[in-house]
Amino acid sequence: MEKPRQSLQRGNICTGTVEGYSSEGLGVVRLDGAVVFVPRAVRGETIDLRITKVMKSSCAGEIVKIHTPSPERAAPECPYFGRCGGCDFQHLSYPEELWAKRRRVQDALKRLGGADVPVEEILGAKEPAHYRNKSQYPVGPDGSIGFYRARSHEVVPIGRCLIQSEVSDRTAGAVGDWMRRYKVSAYDESTGRGLVRHIYVRVNAAG
Repeated sequence: MEKPRQSLQRGNICTGTVEGYSSEGLGVVRLDGAVVFVPRAVRGETIDLRITKVMKSSCAGEIVKIHTPSPERAAPECPYFGRCGGCDFQHLSYPEELWAKRRRVQDALKRLGGADVPVEEILGAKEPAHYRNKSQYPVGPDGSIGFYRARSHEVVPIGRCLIQSEVSDRTAGAVGDWMRRYKVSAYDESTGRGLVRHIYVRVNAAG
């Protein structure tokens, strides 16, 4: 892949069309021989984007203007989306999310594995919310319970998660109450001290 040209400099505003998605749900725009990864961009949209970071063969960007929003663009149901790093596709419709995940598998087989194997359509879940039976909640040094912000160990406090089971959220909350009531310390990475670092919950089909 060619290196970015001089026009792709930090702060510059460019126009491009979103071709697909990265594994983290970032929109992929190709400009001047470089791939630009843009959060919350949707396939098919033509956007104005601002370059926020220039790397060796790719760039990061942010949306300045969407010329024509995609019909597959969705309003995230989760109030923590964009802060919590747990979900990447909440800005997409469910069919578009399934397309993105199918394409990811297809690309891995062909581009990385060298196998020209067609991947069939993904069968979507009847109910795509509250499906997880295993949950791991990190605990921040201040006792906050939630999930990590993307690419960090900063805990975003979360009371209710749309993909965890409701009983898991209630269990994590009960552990937090117990920690506060009995002054149980949370683990602090900077000091290596503290008792509780994660809350791990498993739930069976009966709840």
